Amino acid sequence: KQINEACHTTTLVCPVRESISARRSTPNSTFTIAFAGSVTAPDELDGLQRALDRCGWRINNQDVCLRLFGRHFRINADSKRNIHFGGFLETTDEVVAEISKCDLCFLPSPFSESRRKLSEYSFPTKLTTYLASGVPVLAHAPSWSAVARFASKGVAETSQQRFHSCAFGSIVTDPNSLSLIPAISAFAERGNLYEEAVSRTRDAANSEFSVERCQQLVAEHFATSRVRGKPHHASSPESPATEILS
Repeated sequence: KQINEACHTTTLVCPVRESISARRSTPNSTFTIAFAGSVTAPDELDGLQRALDRCGWRINNQDVCLRLFGRHFRINADSKRNIHFGGFLETTDEVVAEISKCDLCFLPSPFSESRRKLSEYSFPTKLTTYLASGVPVLAHAPSWSAVARFASKGVAETSQQRFHSCAFGSIVTDPNSLSLIPAISAFAERGNLYEEAVSRTRDAANSEFSVERCQQLVAEHFATSRVRGKPHHASSPESPATEILS
């Protein structure tokens, strides 16, 4: 599909039906990172693994495990990795139940110019699944991506770290995957930053990702389109267009 960059666009999220409490992890246990769904940012997912390779899959004296849920994953490793393949789960409820046993969810978005449109206009539905689990989310996405634009609604730079607290956890906008390690380390401490991220995750699920909020966005989108006072004809390139992106 071609994107008309001159059109009025609204990013719609898939609403969260009901969020559940995150598992309270105990100190010195394995720190588990979850990734679920299709892989639209393979370089960034591989980058996370390579960054963990540099740490020997240990952070803050804890083992780190990556749990993958989905059909297809390509792994190109030069050393031992602590990866658990959970396979494809039939229902979203099953995915949410498994993710809720983890400590952090990973949400990558492509940095490459060849995938810029995908990153800039597509909002990942897996974030809805993540938020439903109640587990904080770590996003790795360019500053111009749809994910970063949403995250900026609650951004506050974390002092002396190369990551930002945001509406659903934290986001790293540096393309270097090694920049993920300070953020993971901060989460693995399971201190105030983790508890605050859990709280923000629940707030996002109950506000920006609520059914009511999605209905409001649709109404506002078409209200704004009508204010322009011109009809929309998809077949006419000279007419203003309106698109809803999800």
